[in-house]
Amino acid sequence: MGTTDNNDYQSALLRGYQLEEYRIDSILGHGGFGVTYKAWDTKLDQWVAIKEYFPNELAVRHSQNLSVQAKSSQDQDNFRWGLERFIEEGRTLAKFKHPNIVKVLRYFEAHHTAYIVMEYEQGRSLAQALKNGQTADAEELLALLPPLLSGLEAVHAAGFLHRDIKPANIYLRDRDQSPVLLDFGASRYALGTRSHTMTSVVSEGYSAFEQYHSDGEQGPWTDLYALAAVLYRCISGKAPAAAPTRVNAVKLRNQADPLQAAVETGHKNYPEALLQGIDQALNLDETARPRSVSEWQKQLPLQIPVLTSLPAKPTRRCWVPVLLTLVACLIIGGIYIVYQQQQLDKTRNELKWQIKQQQRATATIPGNSPQKEGTAATPEYSSQQESANTQAPAKFFQDKLANGSSGPKMVKISGGSFRIGDIQGGRESDEQPVHQVSIKAFAMGQYEITTGEYLACVNAGGCKPPEWLEQGNEYNIHTGKKKAYYKTRGMSENKPNHPITGVSWLDAVAYTTWLSRETGKTYRLPTEAQWEYAARAGSKTKYWWSNKIGKNKANCDGCGSQWDNKQVAPVGSFASNNFALFDTVGNVWEWTCSAYENKYKGQEKTCLLDKKSNENRVLRGGSWLYGPNWVRSASRYFWRPTLRDNNVGFRVARIF
Repeated sequence: MGTTDNNDYQSALLRGYQLEEYRIDSILGHGGFGVTYKAWDTKLDQWVAIKEYFPNELAVRHSQNLSVQAKSSQDQDNFRWGLERFIEEGRTLAKFKHPNIVKVLRYFEAHHTAYIVMEYEQGRSLAQALKNGQTADAEELLALLPPLLSGLEAVHAAGFLHRDIKPANIYLRDRDQSPVLLDFGASRYALGTRSHTMTSVVSEGYSAFEQYHSDGEQGPWTDLYALAAVLYRCISGKAPAAAPTRVNAVKLRNQADPLQAAVETGHKNYPEALLQGIDQALNLDETARPRSVSEWQKQLPLQIPVLTSLPAKPTRRCWVPVLLTLVACLIIGGIYIVYQQQQLDKTRNELKWQIKQQQRATATIPGNSPQKEGTAATPEYSSQQESANTQAPAKFFQDKLANGSSGPKMVKISGGSFRIGDIQGGRESDEQPVHQVSIKAFAMGQYEITTGEYLACVNAGGCKPPEWLEQGNEYNIHTGKKKAYYKTRGMSENKPNHPITGVSWLDAVAYTTWLSRETGKTYRLPTEAQWEYAARAGSKTKYWWSNKIGKNKANCDGCGSQWDNKQVAPVGSFASNNFALFDTVGNVWEWTCSAYENKYKGQEKTCLLDKKSNENRVLRGGSWLYGPNWVRSASRYFWRPTLRDNNVGFRVARIF
């Protein structure tokens, strides 16, 4: 979930402000009806999200006591009326105990307004995943839809409507990629229709026509229109035409509907029954739409599992919904294929959501959230994975720098043992002998160190500039004769969420030295053994997801991504492994602190920190420039410690 500086929204509560037991940290989002904060619960020691009722067209914040007050006596009635419905929304949502509905912990009144406290989890919105016209395939949609419909049916059963379903309000958990319905628009819509001064009570492309006028008959069919619009966005790469635009063309001008039917848009790639269901739910006439989730479900090519409580254990990170029933049916091409639970377990990794993403939103840029951020799910090991004795959930945290800002986002990795090397056999000789290695608990950078993070060290005088910014260097992207070498590969000061490249092993060590001094903690490059242990995340396959490279699961020459053999991808552009680490496969080679040996003899467990030694250091992970064989978990490479290149970077480790 992305965060912004509180100064970006002048009326927001400032960072550090104590709101009852909650300490405000940052803004997760804001709009015409309120502000959502990320805050630290000082009693329970956990992160929460807090939604504040603040309709800025009706109210202002008092500069002294921070209370929210109506702008005028004329606005007072509307403000109070909306406040009552906001509180009622919090009361209603608090009753839901469903894994696909945002969990409300409590609600309370303060500062003459009200607040809803919700569970905070690491993740991103579907809108972020679908940036720049990306689409989802049939398997991905059929994995996304059941949990959403299950959650929506629970909402409707309670006599409640969402009224603002759209990609931005569907949240994808990092821990297992399951969807969550966020930001219910009931109170917002009620206030907007009461007050003629309020704007943005509808979401263009996703709101049904009956939401555009106060006398429209709304019901479950209204939410189904919005969810169908989300599915249409997933298959077409763009939001549907706004409902008034469609009505104006069809009913007033007697023209064709500007919204191309889903059966035409996706007929080559999606089950016809799914496309027909989307079209029916997008009918402008509310009486012609399915009247309930269960009615619509019968027309769709899937059987929706009933989810009534959270599972006892988290699922693996893939786009398979949490199933509490034993059977889920998928109709593909009109043929019913019944998957028993055992079969689902075998194919879960193949159903992972891999929507292409051009650019990761702020939430994926390390350095935006402070220490002790959330927890990551403990992986469930299948026959293709070996236990690494990691029963305790990993912890996210960020250490504070001397100036008060946050360091790289870290994941605590529990200790354990694993087999290092070419487990499958038949690969490079330097990946032998395969042997057991024990690893003590440590922390690993969740992402590769980014350009923004590295340049902070440069600006502080702790690091030398990367090769592409070095004055007088022929590879300087602004002045050098060979500036294209880095510039066309994604390197720029204006792309802070790209992994840093053009740094040597010595440069990477300098960064860890600076980071250690800034935080008072011990940071260094990971050993080769630590790196492979973290990258495998309990797996014993070639790649952490399976033995096949698949498509669009990583950035390499032959990985099927938009960046293949072209340039670096923004960090976090692909799914994380089971330790919640991103980009351990491809993107950029990553320096380790270990010296290279052509056969394993023990150096893989130690660091060679002598800066004067020109002995080769090990690189791991492969890069955008190298093929699938080089991005395997076991693959090794080496280079002299002074090497700087456009596909070499690093991530950091912290030692406890």
